[in-house]
Amino acid sequence: MQIAINHIAAACAAADIRNAIICPGSRNAPLTMAFARHPDIQCHSVVDERSAGFIALGMAQRTGTPVALICTSGSAVVNFYPAIVEAFYQRIPLIIITADRPPEMIDQWDGQTMHQSDVFGKHVKASYTLPADYSLPEIFSQTTIQAFEDSILGINGPVHINVPLREPLYDAKNEKFEYPTIEKKLISDAESETLNTLAIEEAVAKAKKVILFNGAGFVSVAMSKVFSVWSKKAVMLSDVISGLHGAGNIRYWDILLSKKEILKELVPDVLITMGTSTVSKNLKLFLRKYKPKYHFHISETGDIADPFQTNPCLVKGQFHHVLSKLNWDNIDDKYLSLWKQWDAKVAHLSKNYFAEVEFGEFSAVKKVLEVLPKKSILQLANSMAVRWANLLGIPNTIWSAHANRGVSGIDGCTSTAVGMAYMDNEVMNKWKGKLGEHCITLITGDVAFFYDSNALWNKFAPRNLRIIILNNGGGGIFRLIEGPQQMPELGEFLETQHQRNAALLAKDMNVEYEAASNYEELNTALESFYNPSNKPKILEVFTETEINTQIFNEYKQLIHGLE
Repeated sequence: MQIAINHIAAACAAADIRNAIICPGSRNAPLTMAFARHPDIQCHSVVDERSAGFIALGMAQRTGTPVALICTSGSAVVNFYPAIVEAFYQRIPLIIITADRPPEMIDQWDGQTMHQSDVFGKHVKASYTLPADYSLPEIFSQTTIQAFEDSILGINGPVHINVPLREPLYDAKNEKFEYPTIEKKLISDAESETLNTLAIEEAVAKAKKVILFNGAGFVSVAMSKVFSVWSKKAVMLSDVISGLHGAGNIRYWDILLSKKEILKELVPDVLITMGTSTVSKNLKLFLRKYKPKYHFHISETGDIADPFQTNPCLVKGQFHHVLSKLNWDNIDDKYLSLWKQWDAKVAHLSKNYFAEVEFGEFSAVKKVLEVLPKKSILQLANSMAVRWANLLGIPNTIWSAHANRGVSGIDGCTSTAVGMAYMDNEVMNKWKGKLGEHCITLITGDVAFFYDSNALWNKFAPRNLRIIILNNGGGGIFRLIEGPQQMPELGEFLETQHQRNAALLAKDMNVEYEAASNYEELNTALESFYNPSNKPKILEVFTETEINTQIFNEYKQLIHGLE
């Protein structure tokens, strides 16, 4: 049996998979031995499977290459599910390898036994169950290579390999393993055919008002410079996690679109979208009510959705190739100027408002965004952290921003940041100066942080990780969105109010800790927050939910009153 299992590890190494997360267990012992003893794969032990899944996601998010994720049988498998669903919708490549009981043991009241074949359903790109007969080990390596190809061809995503394992599981415990030589196939995506390029060319040639919207999805920073060419003609709006935050020409577009009095003036003739989803509800409401004449969605892989209810036309091809063919001469400069005038008004209002406003979560996030190290990476937890950043606009000096917006859960936000930061760990161990491009900052809420506190229960919690916890004593988002404020169940069942802080947890997890409850304390803490350290750091920012609500509502009213 072990020879066949070694073929799985050898195939992963042949496919240039260099990192594996292994969750402790007994049934997966042959997999653990095969991967841990392979000289070309670095293995990391994580006890909590839910956290492990998100750590693997963060590692793959940082590198763009698959990470192996291994666990024992039974409930351990389904604890991977939240991260796998997130990876599926975020288009992150993962190779999930689950140990299983032999098929004849299913439904025989045997421990840690459940139906594991196809357990992740439609949320993986492919699912394989290997044979419980190990006489043809080549099948194990061939299937693994196929799984790797599935994970990176076309739209990236997770792939599941289920491995039935028979006892004895520990026969090879003292052996020195030999691994077969496996050749990885030369694979490449099929060259994408252009589709509907004539339609978009004709529409843009006649258009006077064009919006380019960059939705969520990884785009290289180098691409920002390419896109900046078109931002001189069209209105370019970039979602906070689009990868193109430096290419947008309207910073405060999200909050601006809450000003209903001017929306008719801002409607485009042509909307061109790229990427996937958006954090902004204001943009969805705007485009659903004031529909453009034409909506084109550019996709290299040919996938399309209709989040704005505008019946988009798919244009299949590479973004810059499609855009470079368009004739922008007919576009009215006054349209872009109008957007910029309103953007400048919001910028001026914001500068004055935040200079005088009472201390709160909104102003604290603004201050943190201003001091992020150049070329560093930002991770944003769900609920308000990612929304604050989208409303404020992130500085174009940072490298990129990320958030788990695939299914937008709070589970795993910290674990994802840990996994991402760990990929720079070896570099950081030699780093002597101030944190820069290898620094990962997570801005998270208190509920999201405590929910995923096992993320720091690992010996490899990276020293280049910085965590900002926005502690308002519960789920403050429910006082900021319309609907829940008047519910009598708000405090107990929605906000889940609490009086906890992270001080003792940080001490237990061997993480440096500071706290701030006002501007003076926040400024003092941030002065040293990004200095080098041998440990991760937490800065917990305490605010009052009622004050946060008052500040945000006041800010929105000022925006609505702009003339």
